[in-house]
Amino acid sequence: MKLQYDKVTKNGDNYVPEIHDPMVAKMAAEKFKITEEQAARIFIEKETKGY
Repeated sequence: MKLQYDKVTKNGDNYVPEIHDPMVAKMAAEKFKITEEQAARIFIEKETKGY
């Protein structure tokens, strides 16, 4: 998902959470055949692990 965020936001330069979070969650959900909610949760858990 991190790679997709980088692609759709030009490495974070154009990041708008309301637009990009659901967009990337949907991409991951389709790729991995899980729900968008599961994709978002997994991403958040991975990105915040250890903090």
